[in-house]
Amino acid sequence: MASQQPSSSLTLALTPINPSRMASSGSNSSAPAAAGGAPGGTVLEVARHKFEALRVAIDAETAGMESLNQLAARVGVARSTLVLSGAGFLFAFIFLGFGAQFFSNLLGMAYPVYASFKAIESADATDDTQWLTYWVVYGCFSLLECFLDTVLFWFPFYFTFKVGALAFLQAPQQLEVLGNDFVLKPEAVQNLGLVLHELATNSVKYGALSAPEGKITIEWTNQAAETGTMIRFVWTESGGPPVKPPNETGFGTTVTKTHAAASFGGHVEVDFRKTGLVWMLTAPRSTMERQRS
Repeated sequence: MASQQPSSSLTLALTPINPSRMASSGSNSSAPAAAGGAPGGTVLEVARHKFEALRVAIDAETAGMESLNQLAARVGVARSTLVLSGAGFLFAFIFLGFGAQFFSNLLGMAYPVYASFKAIESADATDDTQWLTYWVVYGCFSLLECFLDTVLFWFPFYFTFKVGALAFLQAPQQLEVLGNDFVLKPEAVQNLGLVLHELATNSVKYGALSAPEGKITIEWTNQAAETGTMIRFVWTESGGPPVKPPNETGFGTTVTKTHAAASFGGHVEVDFRKTGLVWMLTAPRSTMERQRS
């Protein structure tokens, strides 16, 4: 019996494998790999389509930029390639820290120096105020960088913040506010804020704030009247698309006309000029101003 047991075990070990079972086994083992490979390919395809869509969108948005068109024609590449290359360059400089200090200082000096000289030559005082404010902020950044190691230790993305702040200050100013300061009543803050919010919302959608060169001027002046001092509050838009009266009135018209006139006991005029919307509120100053004790 001892000599027969090895023979039995040997016979079991040498039992031939069924080829059909082997094929089915192989197909089952390869199925997960194929299933796992499909999502990977799908993700790559989606990423490629997203990237192409981004390139098309960039080319469409930059179609009107003559300087970029000329540069793209001279270099021989698409506008989207230049924009994405510049974005990658900025990312490497700012986020990865390669030459971030040099780049931020170059960005903070090149155009502002030119714009400041232009502001000195112009008769408009608005740009003087803008660039004076800019250089004060730039000086504060320069003073802070005397302790750069400490700043970067506590604030790693300092140069990202600096570039963003300087770029914001360099952007064209779309709002001009004219008038002598005075303290508003709490209810006047609420009511006037609601009206200004509605005017600004409409301007972003259809008016001056929908265009880069658009501008809004808010001005208030005093007017003498038999019933006391009146205040004339004017919102003027310019530089935006052509303006035309709305075909129907809605909530916005109710807020900017009916609500504003009733809240301040005055009257409202709206002029849809071709150059831009003009909204005027004339009301007793006493309905707005808080008397100081």
